[in-house]
Amino acid sequence: MFLFFDAVGTLLKPVPDVVTAYHRIGMAHGSRLQPDEIRQRFAQLYPRFFCRSTNVESALQTSESRERSRWRSLVTELFSDVQSAAELFEELWQHFAQPSNWELYPDVAPMLRLLNEQRIPWGIASNFDQRLDAIIAGIPELAEAQTVVTSATAGWSKPSAEFFQFAASQAARPSSDVPSPLWMIGDNQSLDFEAAIACGWQALHLERDLNAAKEPWQIRSLVEVVERLGSG
Repeated sequence: MFLFFDAVGTLLKPVPDVVTAYHRIGMAHGSRLQPDEIRQRFAQLYPRFFCRSTNVESALQTSESRERSRWRSLVTELFSDVQSAAELFEELWQHFAQPSNWELYPDVAPMLRLLNEQRIPWGIASNFDQRLDAIIAGIPELAEAQTVVTSATAGWSKPSAEFFQFAASQAARPSSDVPSPLWMIGDNQSLDFEAAIACGWQALHLERDLNAAKEPWQIRSLVEVVERLGSG
């Protein structure tokens, strides 16, 4: 058995939130955009530059340079009222690379303690770039992950089968045997749950806002993970 967890939205959240950070740093570079405008523009632009919910190979194949280029294009278009968008982008890029600007959800540490007590191996599998390595290394609870897989390193983004194949190969280290079963736990039903199931993995869909889980594969808190492993 080997468990993979999605990062942002599952284990981690940015603090301050994205809109607040964009507003504060944007103002420092001369932007007059207000938080509501930033929120609206970000919601419109993100799907265009990060079209993940597709099986189109050209959209899912990626690299470190491509991820950075996508973010640069998004920031440049979002902050169209800033003369030096390149400097603004660089500050935002570095901001979200700092562990101090991220925090764990309250249910993460208790869940990881249970996994470690039962010696269940786990890692992180995320549509992120290589900044995630430094973020994870700077958060003690997550630094114990056996492996960290990013789309930039894998060369493919979730929901591609290639991403999950690469993650499986990392779970197999240092031996050549892939642990069975492989699990994916994440907050995105399409990218985490459905994509993992399509690749023959086990999976759980985290929905913290649910009043009650309606399906056996839904969980409202990560502390439910260990309990669900026994019934999976």
